Amino acid sequence: CPAARVGCFEAAVGDGTTPCRFVKARVQPRAPIPTAWAESYGLVLVRRGVIVRTRAPRHGPSVPIDCAGAGSVLSLTEHTVEIGYAATEVLVCLYPRDGLDEALARDKDMARDVILGLSATIERVERLAEARGQATVDERVARVLIVVAETLAQPHRRELPSVPTPGRVATGARLGAGWPLRILPSGL
Repeated sequence: CPAARVGCFEAAVGDGTTPCRFVKARVQPRAPIPTAWAESYGLVLVRRGVIVRTRAPRHGPSVPIDCAGAGSVLSLTEHTVEIGYAATEVLVCLYPRDGLDEALARDKDMARDVILGLSATIERVERLAEARGQATVDERVARVLIVVAETLAQPHRRELPSVPTPGRVATGARLGAGWPLRILPSGL
């Protein structure tokens, strides 16, 4: 569980003697994330897989705004009309809406975990927006690939391996550092 691995949502996950407050759900690849979740659940914790979050403008097709991987926290409101789709098979944990406010008011550690998780989501969305705003197509593609590679890493891994694995993206530590993008061929 990403929450247990990084020490988040400890009161909600339980300690083995108390039940976990999260409800597990699966979504098949390319399937839309059920908007009905927003009626019953307030938080989504991605355990495995990738969710591409989208927004639908009044006119035109949906626009992808985020790639949320394992450990990502997403919020749902009663007004949520579109969430996105599963890019891969997805396993999530959903926190019931009925009790979320009480849990956040009672447990400052859980409130902190929610704030940190949603702050990471905002940072990821901002980085993707900045990447899509580059002047040339080559720069846009390169920066989007860097942001996606960096933000979809498992929560406990903050640095890429010092010796890049064939077929992996080799980047600098942060997009803003101006490090070049290099896709390593599988035969190395």
